[in-house]
Amino acid sequence: MPSNEISSIADSDEVESPVIAYTVPILAQVALPHSKPITKNGGVPLSHWSRSVNKIKLVMNSYMDGDGIDHGLPWGTLPRLILIWIITEVTHNNTAHIELGDSLSAWLRQLDLPDNGGTRSRLQSQADSLFTARFTLEDRREGHFSLVNLPLAERTTFFWDPNRNLAKQPEQWRSAIDLSPGFFKLVKEAPVPIDLGLLKRIQKSPLALDVYV
Repeated sequence: MPSNEISSIADSDEVESPVIAYTVPILAQVALPHSKPITKNGGVPLSHWSRSVNKIKLVMNSYMDGDGIDHGLPWGTLPRLILIWIITEVTHNNTAHIELGDSLSAWLRQLDLPDNGGTRSRLQSQADSLFTARFTLEDRREGHFSLVNLPLAERTTFFWDPNRNLAKQPEQWRSAIDLSPGFFKLVKEAPVPIDLGLLKRIQKSPLALDVYV
């Protein structure tokens, strides 16, 4: 979706009394991959990815677990929507502990996404990649160099077995994320308001989300 189309939506009479969500400036400067990062020859998934804008570089490395399984890199619309939702929760509630609910379906309702098998599968996969990936920010502006390692989550706890009996599970067995102190501080320092209604209109396009944000 071209930027002029996004502007026309924002200026239309249909958008009234906007509901506000939040993002952070770094996401507006350096975006996540639009499509799955793969090698040019053979289409093998990448475990390392970077993007640079105005001498600010975002570097991502995927997580390799103890069984040798690569959890992949986040890409597309879902990690963008997850981040915006988390940043909005932090801004509204002033807490680094973010509860996702007692199932993927519960979290999908909070994200206002369709609850079907395809979306549940993609959400679980992208959330896993997003919260296990290692993020590094490099800043080479004005003749200096700085580097910040910025994990999004200090702890993640997912209880997403569709076969478990929720009635027999204690309240504390709810899926949740504890954000890292660095990411929590980044959000609290400079949240940027965005129109949630407009966001929902363009949420199927990662490029449109990046242009708007």
